[in-house]
Amino acid sequence: MERKLCNSCGGQLNREGLYFVCPFCGNRWLADVTDDVNAVARANAWESLRKSDFEKATELFEEIILKDKKDYESFWGLALAKASIVYVTDLEKDQKVPTLNNITEDSFIADKAVKTAISLAPTEIAESYKSQAEYIEKVRKEWLEKASKEPPYDVFICFKDSDREHGIERTQDSYDVQDLYTSLVSKGYKVFFSRETLRSKIAEQYEPYIYNAIKTAKIMIVFGEKAEYFSSPWLKNEWMRFKKRVESGEKHKNSLVTLYKGVNPYDIPTALTGGRQAIDYAIPSNFELLMNHVKTIVSESKQAKKLDKIEIKGGQMGKKSSEIKTETLQTREIGSSAVETSITDKQTLNLALAYASAGEFKEAEKMLGELMIASPNNAELKWHYLKIKYRTDEKGLMAKLPNFADGDVALLKDIISTADKALATQVLNFLYDSQTALKEEKFLAFLNFILPFNYENRAQKLTKAFEISYEKRHFEVFKLLLTTLSNDQVDEYVERIIHYAKNSTDSKVITWATDKILAVDEGNLWALETLYKNNLAVGDLPSAVEIYEKLLRYCQSVDEQVEKTLTEIGKTLKTQTDCNFAKQVLRYFSKDLATISDLLSTIAFKAVEFGHFEFAIDFCEIIIDKNPNLAEPYWALCLATLTAKTEKGVLDSDLSLNDLPEFKKYLTLVDSQRQIACIKLAKEQDGAIKKRAQAKAEKAERERIAKAQAEAQAKAEARKKQTRKLIGTVVAIIMGIAACFGAIVGIFTGIDHNARGGLNLQLSSTNDYYVVAKQSVADKNLQSVVIPSEYKGLPVKGIGNYAFSNCSGLTSIVIPDSVTSIGYSAFGSCSSLTSVVIPDSVTSIGYSAFGSCSSLTSIEIPDSVTSIGDDTFYGCSSLTSITIPDSVTSIGDYAFEYCSSLTSVVIPNSVTSIGSYAFHSCSSLKSIKYRGTQAQWNVISKGFGWNYNTGSYTITYNYNN
Repeated sequence: MERKLCNSCGGQLNREGLYFVCPFCGNRWLADVTDDVNAVARANAWESLRKSDFEKATELFEEIILKDKKDYESFWGLALAKASIVYVTDLEKDQKVPTLNNITEDSFIADKAVKTAISLAPTEIAESYKSQAEYIEKVRKEWLEKASKEPPYDVFICFKDSDREHGIERTQDSYDVQDLYTSLVSKGYKVFFSRETLRSKIAEQYEPYIYNAIKTAKIMIVFGEKAEYFSSPWLKNEWMRFKKRVESGEKHKNSLVTLYKGVNPYDIPTALTGGRQAIDYAIPSNFELLMNHVKTIVSESKQAKKLDKIEIKGGQMGKKSSEIKTETLQTREIGSSAVETSITDKQTLNLALAYASAGEFKEAEKMLGELMIASPNNAELKWHYLKIKYRTDEKGLMAKLPNFADGDVALLKDIISTADKALATQVLNFLYDSQTALKEEKFLAFLNFILPFNYENRAQKLTKAFEISYEKRHFEVFKLLLTTLSNDQVDEYVERIIHYAKNSTDSKVITWATDKILAVDEGNLWALETLYKNNLAVGDLPSAVEIYEKLLRYCQSVDEQVEKTLTEIGKTLKTQTDCNFAKQVLRYFSKDLATISDLLSTIAFKAVEFGHFEFAIDFCEIIIDKNPNLAEPYWALCLATLTAKTEKGVLDSDLSLNDLPEFKKYLTLVDSQRQIACIKLAKEQDGAIKKRAQAKAEKAERERIAKAQAEAQAKAEARKKQTRKLIGTVVAIIMGIAACFGAIVGIFTGIDHNARGGLNLQLSSTNDYYVVAKQSVADKNLQSVVIPSEYKGLPVKGIGNYAFSNCSGLTSIVIPDSVTSIGYSAFGSCSSLTSVVIPDSVTSIGYSAFGSCSSLTSIEIPDSVTSIGDDTFYGCSSLTSITIPDSVTSIGDYAFEYCSSLTSVVIPNSVTSIGSYAFHSCSSLKSIKYRGTQAQWNVISKGFGWNYNTGSYTITYNYNN
């Protein structure tokens, strides 16, 4: 069968040569699988995995593997199924990434199925597996670390929150179990209830919190009102994991409780009930039965932890090799090929040296060069030639070594090979001593050709070379020096490797050292100790424990080694892996634990410091069981129970210190000074708890009010829009009629389209005054307008509805004293209008007369105005202050809404009502100056949300300016 969709994530595959590649998750699959007899079975297994039916997927993959031990794809699928891994979308990368739904303390990358899959798969697919395994392992460690910082729980409520397959966003189970959650919390239990506990968590990272809750909860309640809910993937994933812990003895044998309502109990999976009777939650009396059961299980689970001791006898002799498992360097003697200098050559040499002493180096170098041609095997000539070439003596020549050309290095080799014993010794000493002056690479080049030469100073020089390699951390030099040891020098070989490794911080070097040592001495304590610590550092607990057990078998005293290890853990403990290792190590201690109670207390406090509270609780209870009169573990237990890393952290916990029986016990075991300090801390904490509770209640009330206001605002906005739409419709109808019967209207109303200043002036129905008509100015960019006080012998008394609406260029306007009314939205959306002076003659201002005049910074309202209508100054976002005259008795709805720059308002005591949302979203408002008393202010009728979302203003009463 040919693949079309990715088995891992279900994405559409792309063909690349021999493979199909998924662009979403990066997985590769062989393109040609037509002869694959397991293809159909494997497809079914992958489908189960994608549907999160991990148990079924595990079963199907295992069946395939039984038939074909080389089916690498099934091994990979099995590894994913056992770890409950599905591929989810990473929104940032827009890719599918493997996500764990069952993190464990066991390494994923070290899993047998993972290793088998990688070893059997073709290279390209193996690399893909390896890359994903490394990613999964990284996430596993990060999530374990995150989980370790979470608080422990008493109860885990397992239920189906939503049933989207049937269009149910929140199940009835969720509502019913919410009441159970509330009841348990009210009794002081720490309850994991996903709807509440995970409310503020990131969806892609729910697993760390679920893992911690399953691990720490003393009891799990599985609730369902439909039989199929008990078998739903995520519900089953949770209770199966808890059940495994029950079966392993980690949890109380009766800690998995099945609760049902309206379900035939025989339809509940027996894998869940285990043959035990489930509790019918529909029977009222069973609620009390459940509560008593929870109390019993939690109480019994909190009793002292018992350790399953592991007995290991130390003193075992490790197999030790009699020979070094490496090739030892072969040596040869010096001086065997020496060539003597003739008398003639000696004379010429002395002359050359005389020239050099006189500073004539070129002549000296020339003379020696000629001699070397004549006597090519004369070492003495070559040695002096090098010194003359570099214009220095032997001491100065060492400083020149870093700059030696390849030919000069070759010359040194020739000198040692052909010199007599005295000169060869001199040059060898010179080169060994150069180790301190040279970088590793350069010295290594010299060391490679001088090591084989055996001479009287060699042992001394090699010892010094080893010491310098330790000091300078020259690893390659050190490895080369090791080859000088003879096959029977096993002890020195091991000691030197340990010495070097102890001076190194390179993990690769240390791993190399342990491998080399254990190859010749399988019971070497240093190597075993180093190896288990390395495994701990990378979070591989199983390997660390395995190696530690081996270490215990070879050490002289198991108890002494355990005590030493626990002492180190008390100083270095940081991670959850460290905690679990400490718990494992303690099982090997054969003596009475009371003898190391102080040491265990130190570890418990260290665990508290790093937030590993559940572990700290376990250790404290172990200590208390063995030494009930030791004070410190009670205090560590208090901190861990409150999930407080420090004493100061106690103040942040909502669980009262005074409610802990361990706290009372601790007080009986400490001196009076400590008692007083702790009692004060507990009192301070109770005060902090009350403050937080009050703040929480106030916040909830504010949120309730805000929600109500928002709902009311939304309704008011809807009504407002509806009103505006209605008014607009009416005006449109009127304007339509006017358009159709313009001539008639012109006759009867006296509209003059050629009025003064380009304004459209309309004669009143009484024929005794004019009004500025709608859309009076044809040019919307006109900057200034002067309204005449009279026209054709009659006064201009009104500015009509929409008269200057949307005149975006209008910056100023002159209104004459003859005007008595300003109509509906007369200046609406005149966005450039900066100021307006309203004459004393005006008595009424219409709805939204200056609405959305966003540049309007100031306006004077005359004493003749008796009311400010709805939306009058709505959206005047540049208006900074307003003084309402004493003539005004009412401020309408939304009158100053969204005047976001308004800082100051003067309100007279004549005002009897302020409309809804009158000053809504006046976010800069700092001051309301009221001309009446506080008592008068309090009786003003104020509409809903009149001051909603305003700035932090103050009210000044009896304002007289």
